[in-house]
Amino acid sequence: MKNKYHLHRFIVLCYVLVYASFVQAKDYSITHYGIGEGLGSSAVHTLYQDTRGYIWISTNAGLNRFDGTEFKEYSQKDGLGQSPITSIHEDESGNLWLKARQGYNSATLMLYDGRRFHQISSDSMTRYGGDAGGVLAYRDQYEPLWIRKGDTVFRVDKDHPISLPYNKNLEFNYLYGHLKEEGEDTTLLASIRGLIFYENGQYFNLTKSRKQTTQIHQIERVGKQIWLVTDEGLFQYANGNFDNSRIPKELHKNVVHNIQADGEGRIWMATVRGLYCYEKGTFKKFSSADGITTNRINRVFVDSKNNVWLSTELGLIVYHKEQFIVIDPHSEGVFNGRYAQTIVSRWGMDYRQILEDHEGNIWFNTEKGVAKFSGFAFAHYDTDNLLESAEARCILKDKKERLWLGYHQNGFSICEGDSCTNYAGENAPDKLTKVNALVEDAKGHIYIGSEKGLHRYDGQTFGNISFKDSSGNAIPVSSLLIAGDQSLWVNTALGLYRYQNTKSQQYILAEDIRGGHPIFAMHEDGKGRLWVSNREGLHRFEAAIDSFKLIGHSSSIGFVGDMDHDAAGNLWLINVQGGLSRYDGKYAIHFNEKDGFSTSNIYGIEIVGEDAWLATAKGVDYFRIDTAKAPKVIHSYNIGASEGFLPIECTGVMFFDHQEQGLWLGSPQGVSHLDIPAYLQKAKANEKPIVRIKKVKVGLEETDWIAYSDLIDPRTQLPQHPVLDYADNNLSFEFESISYASPQKAKFLYQLEGYDEEWGRTIPEQGANYINLPAGVYTLAVKAYYENHQQTGPTVYFPFTIKQPVWAKLWFWGLCILLVIGCLLVVWLFTRYVQWRQARRWSAS
Repeated sequence: MKNKYHLHRFIVLCYVLVYASFVQAKDYSITHYGIGEGLGSSAVHTLYQDTRGYIWISTNAGLNRFDGTEFKEYSQKDGLGQSPITSIHEDESGNLWLKARQGYNSATLMLYDGRRFHQISSDSMTRYGGDAGGVLAYRDQYEPLWIRKGDTVFRVDKDHPISLPYNKNLEFNYLYGHLKEEGEDTTLLASIRGLIFYENGQYFNLTKSRKQTTQIHQIERVGKQIWLVTDEGLFQYANGNFDNSRIPKELHKNVVHNIQADGEGRIWMATVRGLYCYEKGTFKKFSSADGITTNRINRVFVDSKNNVWLSTELGLIVYHKEQFIVIDPHSEGVFNGRYAQTIVSRWGMDYRQILEDHEGNIWFNTEKGVAKFSGFAFAHYDTDNLLESAEARCILKDKKERLWLGYHQNGFSICEGDSCTNYAGENAPDKLTKVNALVEDAKGHIYIGSEKGLHRYDGQTFGNISFKDSSGNAIPVSSLLIAGDQSLWVNTALGLYRYQNTKSQQYILAEDIRGGHPIFAMHEDGKGRLWVSNREGLHRFEAAIDSFKLIGHSSSIGFVGDMDHDAAGNLWLINVQGGLSRYDGKYAIHFNEKDGFSTSNIYGIEIVGEDAWLATAKGVDYFRIDTAKAPKVIHSYNIGASEGFLPIECTGVMFFDHQEQGLWLGSPQGVSHLDIPAYLQKAKANEKPIVRIKKVKVGLEETDWIAYSDLIDPRTQLPQHPVLDYADNNLSFEFESISYASPQKAKFLYQLEGYDEEWGRTIPEQGANYINLPAGVYTLAVKAYYENHQQTGPTVYFPFTIKQPVWAKLWFWGLCILLVIGCLLVVWLFTRYVQWRQARRWSAS
């Protein structure tokens, strides 16, 4: 007799009925860096990425430079001042300008030329308000840095530098931004004294005609419109007129912190009364009713993918796919150090700076250092936000988009929309606890395999399907498979059963005459053939004889723990002993970490088109399948913590969601979801790494290149086409590829043009060495690649010349010839002299 359970009873009795929003329950790909990882201090003031790719982080302890793998720290011993750096700017030459706040309206400057820090002295630059010069900015990293030198002010900007003549309109003024008209010698300046117009050496204050001076904190052109963020609210500017008639009244006197346009022409506005969006002449307000945790928005930032990031007093929020997601909530231990008040908004909100690096990662400062958001490809769920148990034994996404999770001890959960219901113990069918398998048939029926046997949910009720031993006890079910003919294959403690049309049939695998070898894995290939594995080996179901045939013995094919097939019909087998095999029906080719995998401990496989995904002890390995030929070496790509996969270790539980193209993965800490299109899109965008020549050494020793050249690039600290003596013909080169998505995974190709006939390969630890180079003109060419992609990034060149040795120069040989002629002449003269003396003696005798 079948036991039936009504779903509504479980909803009433469930001890965990409704979780918070399913979207909010996710933990996304965030990597934290603090003191334990090498950061100088947890109190972070500002972030900046320079043109080389380094991320500079200012803390209470000084300045850190991060290359993706390690932090390099600079402090007072390197020439820094005592005050923390509050903003970092780079000029067009690659020099870094560092500004340190001292008090409310004063600051000091330092310049870093790649070698050392230079304090800007009072002779050439004084604090704001001095007669000799001034720093014309005062708040934070987001504001530009304007510097006065004599009769000129210039903006420090690597991409859009600008210089203007200095006059009284700029005296005792703060410049927040500028807007230069293309093709014209006119500039609009946003300043604390109003909107200033510059043309042909003359300045005009456009706000003087107003009864009061309006402070302009930001100026932006979006399309044909010019927007002004002022202390009187938001304005549009055109033809000398300040207009707010088309702006909602709540924005007239509202404190607008900043605005930013996205790639679709929308303008986002951060205010103390909520988030506003302007699109096609219409304003829309978002507030806590739309999912924002607070209406007080400190800053809005739009990334390259049009995600809208909000810095708020209650945490970091992102507007992604029409939903607000809390990425980093407010927590205890808010940074309130000595200089906290100098870097927070003047409205008292917690300061959060947002930075997007060259690979699309989002960086922000937290209460305990800095954090990197790797993207929306990975989402993680654990017992804190969704799961009833840390370790899920099986995962299913049904046709109604409900997520089913079977646990090792706590039954199973069904998540639908924004709520989850748990079924365990008294609330579960037969009080089951250990759920091993979940499958769905074509009718939408869900089958549950557990230690209490087999159950089915038909959409309304749960029922038990009788699989019992001779004593009448339920037979534990370890795995399930729905075949193409909709028959259900049930792997139990007493063998394999086929369940169809309410009838079951037991099968004994060929060669397994004892019937005591448990089945490790079941799989149906593209031709509808059923494969199962046990200790004997790999078996295939032969429908014609209604029996299984042993195809590959375990002595040659190994113990198969999981399997899948590719488009060519090859089986890819996970070996329990370690590694992966490709089986074409006749031969098996075995691969392990020596062939490119991150580890030989592989637990599960899912093949999606030409992409193979492996659940391993070190995260997820991914590689492309070339069905045209049998591979000899597999170039896999490991997805771990640096890519945003938080659990690091997988358990082998995998489920591919065909509708959303998502991959669900189990781990000892919970369940993770991989958005495959999002991940591959980002991986493709970053598959061509950027290479840098980190060091060039002469004679394997550190080299001060100032002795060789007057032209030193501040970005690289390398000379521009140095000319070396012949004695300096032993050179070594170190390369680096700065990546925050895939650190330490790039390899390099190099060729010394004029010397090498072919490209050489190396890894960062080895570099390239050249001994006893002959005299000549050379150019070292370097490019980087990721082994799994085999596509190289842009090539970097380093030209240099080695002088000819002294003995190879014409003047040296000319001198030698002269010396030889001189010697011969001396010998001839001496010989003539001897002959003359002898002749005189003879004549005298």
